Amino acid sequence: MGGNKEQYDLVCSLGGNCAVAHNLRLRGLRLFSYPFDWTYFEEDTAIYKIADGFKDCFQHHLLKENLIELPVNPSHTDCVQYKDDYSKIVWANHFHSKILINESEYIQVAEKMKKRCQRLLKH
Repeated sequence: MGGNKEQYDLVCSLGGNCAVAHNLRLRGLRLFSYPFDWTYFEEDTAIYKIADGFKDCFQHHLLKENLIELPVNPSHTDCVQYKDDYSKIVWANHFHSKILINESEYIQVAEKMKKRCQRLLKH
């Protein structure tokens, strides 16, 4: 199979669904963790909010006041899923307890995503 052999500075997941990050990892193209690796979205407007995030350093993403708890997902019963009402991104695999009960977990996830956003902007 011939295929296109173009070179890229960076290949990363911008969400859509978790399969993107998974496939990048399987192909040896996921060199770092980025903020949207294990997220998904069902609304097309989310990609525009991600694009805006490159302009404002993602300062409006994953704010606690914008997170809406979703019903339990039968395929992810070990996680509490939240949809960010600002970005429309679903944080499917990041929280293991409700953020109203476990503030420290929210802070930990938010800090981790902040570092990943900084890494994405740097790269």
